[in-house]
Amino acid sequence: MKADLVVLQGSVITMDPSYPKVEGIAVKGEKILALGKNEEISNLIGPETKVLNAYGNTVLPGFIDCHVHFMQTGIDMQKVDLTNCKSLLQLKTIIDEQTDKASPGQWIMGTGYDEFSFAEKRLPTREELDESSPNKPVWLSRVDHHSCVVNSSAEKILNIPRDIEGIEKDPATGNTTGNLKGDANSYARQKINKLFDKKTRYNAAKKAAELMLSKGITTIHALEGGSLFYDDDVDILLDLKEELPIHVSLFYQTTDVKKVLDRGLKRIGGCLLIDGSLGSRTAALMESYTDAPGGKGILYFDDKELEEFVTEAHRKGLQITFHAIGDRGIEQVLKTYEKVLKKYPRPDHRHRIEHFCLTAPSQIERCVKAGIILSVQPAWVNYESTLGGMWASRLGNDRAKRISPLSSMVLSGAVICGGSDSPITPAGPLSGIHGGVNHFQKDESLSRKIMTSFFTTNAAYAGFEEKIKGRLAPGYLADIVILGADLFSVPDSGIADIPVATTIVQGGIKFSLNN
Repeated sequence: MKADLVVLQGSVITMDPSYPKVEGIAVKGEKILALGKNEEISNLIGPETKVLNAYGNTVLPGFIDCHVHFMQTGIDMQKVDLTNCKSLLQLKTIIDEQTDKASPGQWIMGTGYDEFSFAEKRLPTREELDESSPNKPVWLSRVDHHSCVVNSSAEKILNIPRDIEGIEKDPATGNTTGNLKGDANSYARQKINKLFDKKTRYNAAKKAAELMLSKGITTIHALEGGSLFYDDDVDILLDLKEELPIHVSLFYQTTDVKKVLDRGLKRIGGCLLIDGSLGSRTAALMESYTDAPGGKGILYFDDKELEEFVTEAHRKGLQITFHAIGDRGIEQVLKTYEKVLKKYPRPDHRHRIEHFCLTAPSQIERCVKAGIILSVQPAWVNYESTLGGMWASRLGNDRAKRISPLSSMVLSGAVICGGSDSPITPAGPLSGIHGGVNHFQKDESLSRKIMTSFFTTNAAYAGFEEKIKGRLAPGYLADIVILGADLFSVPDSGIADIPVATTIVQGGIKFSLNN
C-alpha cells in the first residue's frame, strides 16, 4: 500500500510512548498509515504521493485549542483592533479617524483595550468618546470582554435599563461614565451582537477557521452562546460544522439542558460564568481587591441554582464546564461538583473548570480527587504583566503569586488542557507553550514537552477524543502541524515566535506558510 502523503526529514515528536521520536510520517486517506525513519517512510511513496520536507524542524500532532470563542473571534476580526493602544490620546486618535470614515449612523466598534497599557492607567469615559464622535455610536470592548465603554449616542440606542447591575456612575455627579460591567456589559453585548447578520457571521466563521489553521490548530473546543456572546451562533456553527476545514467540538454556554440535548450535543457550559475577570474586578475573591477595598467581585449563580443545574446536566450524561477565575468562584463550582458527584457518582465524567486562575493547593488537590479537568490559558502569563502589573495591582504581590501555578498543578496529578480564550487572548498554542515555559515564577514553569501535552494528548482527553487525536500513531487521524523551527532547541524567549509552516487536517493540507 502506498501513501497519499508523506512527511520526511522531520524531528517528529509523536506524543506517543510507542513512537517517541521518528523522522517521517505516512498518511493514507484521513489517517496515519505509518511512522518511522526516512528510509522506511520513503518506501511508501508512490507516483501519486504528495511529499513534504520538514527540513529537520519539529513535527507534532495538530494542536487542539480547548477554549475558543470561535464565532466571536471571527466577528472581532471585523472590529477596530485596540490591543496595541498605549494611551487615551492614541485611542482618541483612532476613534477620530474611524468617525471621519464612518457613514451617518454607522457604529464604531473596537475591541481589546486595556487601561493598564495606557500611559494614563485609567479607563476612557463617555465624555471623551463624545468628543471624538458626538453623533455616531461608539462601543469599545475591554480586552477581557467583561466590561465595555460607550458614548452618549450608543448609550441612547442600547437603551440599557437604569436599574441593571454594572452601570458605573461618577460619585461626584451621579452621571453615567459610559463604562459597563457585569449584567450591564452582558446586556450591551447582546444588542451589539445582533447588529451582525447571519451572512456576516458565516463569513466570520470561515475567517476564524483560517486563523486557527495558520496557528497549527486542527481542533477547537468552541464555547458559543451565552450572556457575553450570541445564542444564535450555536445553530450557525452547527450548520457550518461540516464545511469548516477544522474539527469543532461545540460547548453550548447555556443552563438550558433541553436545548443542548435537542441539538444532539454532549457538552454544556464553557464560559458559563461563575464569576467575572480580575481586570474588570468582577472575578469573585475570598478577600477584597487590593485596589478596591470591600470589593470581592461577582458570583453569577446562587448555590441552590448552581446545584440544580449541575445535577440535571450531570444526570443527563453531559460533560460540564464553567468559567471560574477567582478563588471564591472556584470554590463555589468545586463544592457544587463535589456535592453532585457524591450524590450521583459517574465514572469518567470529565467535567472541567475553565481558567482556574487564583487558586490554592487544597483546591487543586480536591479537583484531582473529584476528577475535574483544569482548562487553563497559559499565554495569559505572557499577556498580563503580573508582579508589579495588573494582577499585583488587583491582588497584591502575595496573592498574584498564586495565579496559574502550573508546575504545582502537574505535580498534584491534575489533568490540564490548554486553550487561548481567543479572541480575548490571540489564538496560538505556541504562545501558550511559551507562557508555561517562561512562567513569571520560575518554580512554576514547565518543560516544553509537558506544555505541548496541554495542547495535544491532554487536550484530546479533555474532549473524549484521546483514541483518535492528540498523538501521531497508526490509525489516528492525520492531524499534523509542521513548525518552521525546532521547538526544542530555540531559546526559551523565542518559542512564541516560531512560525507554523504547514497544517494538515485529516490528511489534507489546509495551511501552508509558502502559499
